[in-house]
Amino acid sequence: MKSFCLLVARFALPAWFGAATLFVITSVREQVSQAFDFATKDQLALVRFPAYYWFGFVLVGVSLACLVAARSHSAVSTRRMRWSVGLVIASLCLMVVDYFYIYEPLAALIHPVGQERVGQFLADFTAYHNASKYINFLDGCLCMAAGLLISTPRTNP
Repeated sequence: MKSFCLLVARFALPAWFGAATLFVITSVREQVSQAFDFATKDQLALVRFPAYYWFGFVLVGVSLACLVAARSHSAVSTRRMRWSVGLVIASLCLMVVDYFYIYEPLAALIHPVGQERVGQFLADFTAYHNASKYINFLDGCLCMAAGLLISTPRTNP
């Protein structure tokens, strides 16, 4: 069972990193595209981002549960396993902060959709967007670091 849990964690962490990266790339392309007006761009963000967070919570949460279940697996040193668990916990905490304190206020800000981005609206939108951008980058780095720690071959058995 420990080997299966380690396998799942080794799969789920880079899967989240890849999925998040693909999501961000496609979302940025939609937002900078001239093919959509502000209302459509806002609606796309409101429809897609809840799924982004849900998918992230599931993959990173499953990773944490599997790491805890595989905590004494012989393929990963105790030190690496502890660091990985800590990084994944930090990642989940960042995701919670991002969702409740950044995404939800940002989603409320762009509702109703299609508002012109000027004045205080633009300043608030930019602040929330930049905060989310940096926190998601850090979250991805934490998950990738945890994935690398548990996937690197053990050198001293």
